[in-house]
Amino acid sequence: MAVVNYRADPRVRLVLGVARGLPAVVAARIVEVLDSDLVGIAEIAEEHHISKQGVSMWAQREPDFPEPVRRLASGPVHSAARVGAWRNTKEREKDVSAGNATESGERPQLSTEGDR
Repeated sequence: MAVVNYRADPRVRLVLGVARGLPAVVAARIVEVLDSDLVGIAEIAEEHHISKQGVSMWAQREPDFPEPVRRLASGPVHSAARVGAWRNTKEREKDVSAGNATESGERPQLSTEGDR
């Protein structure tokens, strides 16, 4: 088993600085859990049922698309939560502009009475 220097990871140092007295192993686990939120272009595409090219177009053309958490040689890495929140906002904006939502953001119930 390899020896891991948890204190060498700057994210762990950040967590340790915030939560003084927290053992480094616990802080490393917190970072591991937080990192599970990280996704690349392929994962975003799969989650939102679009192509990878579509995700790339969002990132290029939508000024409010979330900035990547980090850029790797393999491509940008995003927070799944931030991308999901951005997408939900875009869907609500689309619904409102199409007149499909009430002022509270809820979709109106469709009535089948009187449609005959």
